[in-house]
Amino acid sequence: MCFTVSVDLPGEELEKRYDVSFPDKLAFKPGYFFSAFTHPALPVITSENPGQVSFARWGLIPGWVRSGEEAGKIRDKTINARMETLFRKPSFRGAAGGQHCLVPVSGFYEWHEHQGKKYPFFLHLKKGKSFALAGLFDKWLDPGSGELIHTFALITAPASPLLSRIHNTRRRMPVVLEREKEKDWLKTQANPENLPSLLSIPGDEVFDYYPVYIKNAVKNPQDPSVIRPHDYGFDLTENTLF
Repeated sequence: MCFTVSVDLPGEELEKRYDVSFPDKLAFKPGYFFSAFTHPALPVITSENPGQVSFARWGLIPGWVRSGEEAGKIRDKTINARMETLFRKPSFRGAAGGQHCLVPVSGFYEWHEHQGKKYPFFLHLKKGKSFALAGLFDKWLDPGSGELIHTFALITAPASPLLSRIHNTRRRMPVVLEREKEKDWLKTQANPENLPSLLSIPGDEVFDYYPVYIKNAVKNPQDPSVIRPHDYGFDLTENTLF
């Protein structure tokens, strides 16, 4: 699963990396720790408008949701969308075919269980800073306010060997798109047969990782200490990651 990401990416950097415009870039404050359960508005690039960065809130609200109360309940359950069931789940199957998006990040967090306790690890690219996570997006019209709300979910897949050793309880990971397949994800209509090829994940060798200390990270997402390596006093990787 993936519930926390780092988006330490200024607007100008997003425009250059993804060859897009970002009209509202001044409205975005890059940060090191965004929790899905606070439903942050993050930069996304959608198949509807692939030449532009826009904002969407994390936690997909399907267009068919009828009330604000129902929307509030469902968005905590639609943070992640399992790749294996996209076309079977009512919340996602309407978006799975073509309502695709890229979610640019500078890293993401997963938790490793060691001797009954869980410790956060930060994962990022060894080379390059920004990479795209595969997502689905939808639009929901709030009947109370009349506001059109843009939302998204991250797609997850069975964890790679590296992620299985780090995220050793649920053994899931977000779908990290290979750079050359980012545009394919935006422009291609998906079906159960071509989904695995569209959502193939780079090899583990492209990632670096280390344990971090994230106390108060939700309240201070712009604090760079969130992604500093942290020594917990013993080797978390001993006999587990190698």
